[in-house]
Amino acid sequence: MPSSSVDVRELPLFPLPEVVLFPGRPLPLHIFEYRYRMMINTILETDRRFGVLMFDPQTGSPVRVGCCAEVLQVQRLPDDRMDILTLGQQRFRVLNYVREKPFRVGLVEWIEDEPTTADLQGLVQQVSTLLQDVVRLSGKLMERETELPERLPTTP
Repeated sequence: MPSSSVDVRELPLFPLPEVVLFPGRPLPLHIFEYRYRMMINTILETDRRFGVLMFDPQTGSPVRVGCCAEVLQVQRLPDDRMDILTLGQQRFRVLNYVREKPFRVGLVEWIEDEPTTADLQGLVQQVSTLLQDVVRLSGKLMERETELPERLPTTP
């Protein structure tokens, strides 16, 4: 079960529709809105980090748990737009919002993910079987053969 550390900080937040960032995963972004260009320019002067939150279209608001992104590369484009490459760092929980303008900033607490000691191999097999069933049934619905990639993760 994840536990929360006592580390709390203000973090600029970037809500994205139906996008979830995970620690250790890359996320390329095209920054074009003025407020987010301002946010990226601001964080490039400090620690190059901001929070990514999935925007939930059903509730009309961002979720409360996200992942910190670190800007690795910046390619500046005309009109101050930019393409950036980020890498997911640590998960966080939004405690409250500090300000909304010119871009959203939240007070966040870091979430420490603790490795489990439980044996998850049985669960891995169940997930694998269910995935194979979904792919097989999707192929039937689309009336074409669908296959899984050869190299799927096997560890929990």
